[in-house]
Amino acid sequence: MPVSPDWFYGSDYLFVVLCAALALEFLVGGLPGFSQILSLPRSVSVFLAHRAGRRLNRQNRSNRSRRVRGALLVLTMLPLAAIFGLYAADFCRTLADGWIVEAVFVAMCVGLQRPLMNASALRRALARKSMERARDILGRIVEYETDNIDEHGLARGSVEIFAVRLCDGLVGPVFWYVIAGLPGIFVYCVTTALADALAHPTEKHVAFGGVAGALDRLLNFIPAPLTGMLIVAGTLFAPTARPIAAMRGIFGGAASGQSPRAAWTQGAVAGALGLSLSGPRRHDGAVAPGAWIGDGRARANTTDIARAMWLYLIAGFLGVVPLVLLALFVHRF
Repeated sequence: MPVSPDWFYGSDYLFVVLCAALALEFLVGGLPGFSQILSLPRSVSVFLAHRAGRRLNRQNRSNRSRRVRGALLVLTMLPLAAIFGLYAADFCRTLADGWIVEAVFVAMCVGLQRPLMNASALRRALARKSMERARDILGRIVEYETDNIDEHGLARGSVEIFAVRLCDGLVGPVFWYVIAGLPGIFVYCVTTALADALAHPTEKHVAFGGVAGALDRLLNFIPAPLTGMLIVAGTLFAPTARPIAAMRGIFGGAASGQSPRAAWTQGAVAGALGLSLSGPRRHDGAVAPGAWIGDGRARANTTDIARAMWLYLIAGFLGVVPLVLLALFVHRF
């Protein structure tokens, strides 16, 4: 089966596919049932990563052994994601209206609406002083332990999700879809999911998740700084946001040593809102010594969640326009 550019993308309507996918995810991505369906690639990847981690990442093994096993896991799942993308692209080309099916595939790898729905639910729980409910909501969307986090930590976690998901839910997937079609977007989605599940700076995870973290850094080498610049642009239109501080926050986050998705994006948001984000976290009972990003206040609250929500919406809108124009340019030329 020859691999040509037309076959590789799976559709002759790259621009239309991208617009339809973003609209579909934004309209129904937060609804019960649809949310679970559209998040299948990420949720399946995280599930498999956790299952494999329990079997392969045992502490009685040496760091070298765990590093090799983690690399084998990644080097097994990524080719499968690429093969699935190739055959999905070919399948779409066999259908009369295959661009519709391809739009659904793309919508499964982006995530604009879900962070908004989760943040709204968490904000309502905090307003009602329902700490257990808020911890449960955040615990379903992050990989670190939330059982003992106070209300400020919960608010920070919600703000951080906006920053990271703007990168791996919009800029990153669209960038790799335009560059490499369905195989590119599926590989990117699986890579970020594996990194979130495995690449933590704890004794248990640092060796096993090393390759996943390295590939996550590689695939976000361009999308992460682009997302940071989008957030800076969004501060020009967001009330109370600080553009200059957001710009400084990008470079401060980049120096934190964390993954580009967290460092560049959280640095920009932290500077824009005058917050300190990230910091130490607990994974499987062990404390991960994460660096703080930003030099603002760590006592975030529900107002900060609302401010981050507006900044996310504005930056997302500003990002969609050039990304779809890029897809139109690639399609036409």
